[in-house]
Amino acid sequence: MTSKDDCKNCTHSKESHELVVEYPGGPKVLPGTIMYDTHLESEIKCTQCKCQEYVPIDDSDHTESQHTENNSEKYDSFDKTYDEKPEMFGHPYKELQNYFVNCSIRGNLLDLGCGQGRDSIFLASLGYDVTAVDSSKVGITQMLDKAQPKKLAIDGIVGDIQNLKLDRAFNVILFDMLLHGFEKHVQLELLRKYFNYLNKDGILCIVYPDDVKAEHFMSMLKSLSQNWKLLDEITIEDIPKIEGEAIDYKFKMMIVQRLSI
Repeated sequence: MTSKDDCKNCTHSKESHELVVEYPGGPKVLPGTIMYDTHLESEIKCTQCKCQEYVPIDDSDHTESQHTENNSEKYDSFDKTYDEKPEMFGHPYKELQNYFVNCSIRGNLLDLGCGQGRDSIFLASLGYDVTAVDSSKVGITQMLDKAQPKKLAIDGIVGDIQNLKLDRAFNVILFDMLLHGFEKHVQLELLRKYFNYLNKDGILCIVYPDDVKAEHFMSMLKSLSQNWKLLDEITIEDIPKIEGEAIDYKFKMMIVQRLSI
C-alpha cells in the first residue's frame, strides 16, 4: 500500500531516501541582483534505485504555497531595481546576436526570465514572434514600452516560470543566465516542464557561467528523452557592465535541438 509520503518518482518510501548536500563552488551572482540566493545544492537520493529527486505523492498544495511565499519578496525587489535602472543589463551579447541572425529556425520563441527585455526586443526585430516572461511587472512594462513604437511582435507575461501555463509550443526556448541559478532538482523540473512546450526540431538555448559544463544540462535533458543533439557551445565574451561593474568571468551559450526521430 502506498503512502502520501512515498516518492511519486520511484514509489519507494520516504525513509528510503537520504539528503545529499553539495557545495560546487556556488553559482555566479550578477552584481546588483538577488537572483541567486544560495550556494548550496541539495538532492534527496533514493538508496534503493537511481531516483535523485524525492517528491512526495501528496505535495502539490504545500509546494505551491511555500514557493509563492518565498518568492514574493524577490519579485518586489526586482520591480524596485528595474524601476531605478531601466537599462540595467545593457545590450544583448554580440555572440547571441550573431547566432540568431544566422539561425535557420524561425517562428515563435519563448524568452524565460526576460528581465527588461533586451533579448526579446532584439529577437523580435529579427522577425521572431516572441513570448517574454518575467516575474517583474516593471520589467515587462519597460520592455513593451520600448517594443510598441517599433511595432515588434512581443507578448509580455508577468508570471512565475515554475507555475506558468502556456497554450502553445515554441520553436525556440531561451534561458539567458537563469537556469543555473536554481537548485539542481528545480533545474530538472524546469527542463521537464518546458520540454513539453518545445516543438520537435526546435532548439533550446541556455546561457550560463563558464564554470558550468554543457554536459550538466545535457545529462538532465537526456534523462527526459534521448532525442537531443548539442548543436553548438559558444563562449560569450561580450558581457555588458552591470551598474558600471565589469563581470570578471565569461559566459557560455549552448544550443540543443530536440530531434523529431
